[in-house]
Amino acid sequence: MNISREEASHSLKEINEAYQRSTTLQNYRHFAPHMFIWGVVWLFANSLCDFFPERAGQIWPILTVLGVIVSLGSRARGRALPAGTDRTAASGSTLAQIWRWVLCAAVLFGFFTATFAVLPPHSGLQATVFISLFFMFAYMLFGALAGLRVFFVGLVATAAILYGYFSLAQHQFLWLGVCAGGALIVGALWIRKA
Repeated sequence: MNISREEASHSLKEINEAYQRSTTLQNYRHFAPHMFIWGVVWLFANSLCDFFPERAGQIWPILTVLGVIVSLGSRARGRALPAGTDRTAASGSTLAQIWRWVLCAAVLFGFFTATFAVLPPHSGLQATVFISLFFMFAYMLFGALAGLRVFFVGLVATAAILYGYFSLAQHQFLWLGVCAGGALIVGALWIRKA
């Protein structure tokens, strides 16, 4: 059986397309639970800030730490070990992963602290909108590389955040919670079904 050059080229192209699709679906599968967790955090934190604006400085740190703990727990649970894997080595690599994520969180905290020192926000709402936009643009960057559905979730949430900030006079935190948090929750369900 002889295969022509065109048939071989076509088969290789189909294999590459299947590989790319499989990689995108794996990215979605790993990313969806975290989008859901952080959508819930944003929904609750911003909604609580709308009703208790004087407590925003306590609400966000508490729910952020809770979100990090749940995300790390979700990540650890989602990593099933193949049969015969050395559990000691695996737990060491999991611990290294956790420290990398803690380091990433520290870098982000440092970035926001430095940014607010240089460009202090005029209100808690402005700070929250800035942080929300930062993460939505990060979602769009990740989505541009890993899967366009994540990009579109970030784009829709960004548009909603900007609309609420510039167009609503009241309940802007509630709007942020429902739109940004809701976009992540719905987006997580959407990408999980891919």
